[in-house]
Amino acid sequence: MQNKDYIDDMLDSNLNITQIKTNLKNILNIDTSFINTADDLSKNNLNQLKQNLNQELTVAERDFQNSLRQKINEYRRKIEKKDALARETLDFLRSIGFDQIPQSVTNNVIEQLNSSSGLRTSA
Repeated sequence: MQNKDYIDDMLDSNLNITQIKTNLKNILNIDTSFINTADDLSKNNLNQLKQNLNQELTVAERDFQNSLRQKINEYRRKIEKKDALARETLDFLRSIGFDQIPQSVTNNVIEQLNSSSGLRTSA
């Protein structure tokens, strides 16, 4: 309410609209781009501006939430695809008995493949 009192005091003074806008911007750090006349600072106009800004904020918030929800769903689908591929790969490796081979043997095979120029795996 102090800001409203401050605005009322400036309106009651002999300050012109440019001086009032400068004070609002410098002292209260208020965007004054919407102020063109002293009537723009009336209670009704300020309430209408506040209502309009609240509506814009609500729309922006809803858009943000929808966008965030969409990104979350896209990420979830991507993770589900990766999980499905990992399960398929694991199922295949189990079906051929790969999980029964000792780790040292598989490490040896990978090392031999990497040392052969024609069979080199990409890193």
